[in-house]
Amino acid sequence: MNIETKVNDPFLYFFFEPNIVFVYELNTENYVTLLEVRESESWKTFELNDKQTFPTFDHQLSNPLEGKAYMLEQADMCEIVKIINQHIHKNRRLSKSQVPVHLASSEAAAGLLRFSLAYPKTVIGFPDMFSIGPLWQLSEKRGQTARSEWLYENINFEDDQNEYEISFMNTLLALEDIPAHVPIYIWYAENADEQIGVRYMLHRLREKLNPIFLMNSGKQYTNQLEPESIKLLFEQRKDNMPLSKTERCQWQNKWQTLARSKDILHIYSNERIKGVPSAQYDPLIINTIEKLHSEQDSKTFIKTNRVIAEIIETNEYVNIYYLEYRIRFLIYSGKLELKGIPKSMHHYSVKTR
Repeated sequence: MNIETKVNDPFLYFFFEPNIVFVYELNTENYVTLLEVRESESWKTFELNDKQTFPTFDHQLSNPLEGKAYMLEQADMCEIVKIINQHIHKNRRLSKSQVPVHLASSEAAAGLLRFSLAYPKTVIGFPDMFSIGPLWQLSEKRGQTARSEWLYENINFEDDQNEYEISFMNTLLALEDIPAHVPIYIWYAENADEQIGVRYMLHRLREKLNPIFLMNSGKQYTNQLEPESIKLLFEQRKDNMPLSKTERCQWQNKWQTLARSKDILHIYSNERIKGVPSAQYDPLIINTIEKLHSEQDSKTFIKTNRVIAEIIETNEYVNIYYLEYRIRFLIYSGKLELKGIPKSMHHYSVKTR
């Protein structure tokens, strides 16, 4: 899809046949999401008259529409968001920021770093959970599309597929934006999500010559650290030697191994990432439901979120969204009975047959 656009800083124009121009005022240096653009008050809509053409149109010489509105298709909105973010990307690459950059494999960990570390700093977090879903060719568009489609078809996330894709692409753009020579600190911990994340980020940064430091929290998850522990860890390690060229290549090779895999579930065990069968946790799910049934006077339906909470209590590493996906799979394959609508783990109950 090609949308005709032009720039009149700080405004971006989008033309739709036969004569509609949407004008968006860009008032942020941060990448935007689909929801932010859709709900923004920075939009104005214009209709070109017979004497106006899009290439020469200046919205400041015309009056916006009032009492009349045009709706855009979801696909058009997604394309517009990508265009806006590319414009932001172009402007950000011209900036000369020299503050250190901190990377994390989850938004939760990134939020903790933003709160804990002193300014000036830049923090970038991946909006993803790398332990679930395909990693095959994730550095290429086809791999990113395959992953997005698998997640959309199988995982009950709150965000829709388009929002996930845009957030993922925004993070890749943010990595490209990192200025040369500023130090990069990659935070990770002892779990599959963050271990895969550090490999992927080092692969994405392979062309950059910046000094890169690895900050292993030593915890199960980085976001389990207290803010004071984050500060102390950074002060103790910020002046360590950065990764050597050989070490960076070793990490990048580890990513290449993962990128050739067709597995959809990965675990971290004995300091290694392993692909495991998609049904890895099915026996655990069935056994947990049977245990909860044994505590009932008579076998009745159990809320899915309660089943998942019971599992997580003794298996912290298991992804709750993946568990919910497998519970639905067990329903569809006839192993479990369903009560309710399985649009999220809070909306339905299950019991064994």
